[in-house]
Amino acid sequence: MTTAIEAFKQDNEILVIYQDPDPWNPREEFDNLFKFAFFGTDFRSVNDEGLNEEQAQEIQKSRDYISFPVYMYDHSAVAFSMRPFSCPWDSGCVGITYCSKEDIRKNWNWKKITKERLGQVKKLAALELEEYSSYANGDVFGFILYRNGEETDSSWGYFGHDYEKSGILENAGFKKGCYEEINLNEAF
Repeated sequence: MTTAIEAFKQDNEILVIYQDPDPWNPREEFDNLFKFAFFGTDFRSVNDEGLNEEQAQEIQKSRDYISFPVYMYDHSAVAFSMRPFSCPWDSGCVGITYCSKEDIRKNWNWKKITKERLGQVKKLAALELEEYSSYANGDVFGFILYRNGEETDSSWGYFGHDYEKSGILENAGFKKGCYEEINLNEAF
């Protein structure tokens, strides 16, 4: 078991948040629409289809694909983005995220990819990148729920520190505005 990170109380329930000790790699375990082709030498370098840099450049030029550059900021933790970071020393372009237009049309059952729909596509690419950033930083969490001092539920695999956005609070039955953060010493 990992160390408890935070605790919340709602009525007679206490929710304890833990860092997930064995998170799933979202690039391997989930159905992602976008592919990543990162070029680097560390464990965070993902290359879903084994492209080389020349092939990635061809995809960027192709009218058959939608692609976005991927930038990484690496300074004790990493952040991935489709926009450059302001720090020239600890950041730079590490690759691309891409998807064929055919797969996009199939996924959303579209005949055309309009400008408005391209916004939806870009948002999905950014979400997949954000999810991978959480994984690469170990920002994947789980919870154990206690009712009247007894463990009643647990769940793991929530990406990111925003517990509302990740769904951890909702899945534990904690309603916005009805709970309070408590000291971990009060939880046990």
